[in-house]
Amino acid sequence: MFLMTHVLQYRYQDQSKKAICGAISMYRNLSPQHEFYHFPNGVSQELVALSGTIPVTYKGTVYNIPVAIFIPVDYPYSPPICYVKPTADMMIKTGRHVDASGRVYLPYLSDWKNDQSDLLGVIQVMIIVFGECPPVFSKPKTTPGVVMPDPNSPYPRQRKYQSIHSLVLFGSLFA
Repeated sequence: MFLMTHVLQYRYQDQSKKAICGAISMYRNLSPQHEFYHFPNGVSQELVALSGTIPVTYKGTVYNIPVAIFIPVDYPYSPPICYVKPTADMMIKTGRHVDASGRVYLPYLSDWKNDQSDLLGVIQVMIIVFGECPPVFSKPKTTPGVVMPDPNSPYPRQRKYQSIHSLVLFGSLFA
């Protein structure tokens, strides 16, 4: 029922429904959502987005990468708009295929051909590309009282404080 009501605004309803149903039946962790997409020109439009995770194998381990795939109203004549959507304990790893906002850039999308390209193909290409270069990583865990080195600094940083334990130990040596 969700797809029936939300795909009515789509120009090519049958093709859009078929693509969305095919994707959610193949990738059970994706589900259709009704979301506003904000285009770079300032226009907002209600679109169907497939939100959830896709399985990506990296170094022999399967990771569930969170994504949102927006289906444009003129799909399949325009490519889906894809984003990596990190959870609260993840950070985006920017690179050739993902920018700081999580937007996904792939030759498959930029060279989109409506008669040869499809939604399942986009997802499969993301799985392959993300398996070679994962788009997210876990945020570093911080421990209270521990100073993490600045990865951008070429010089070692000195601690600005000493632990109470080392001060007590130091003081007992000279007492």
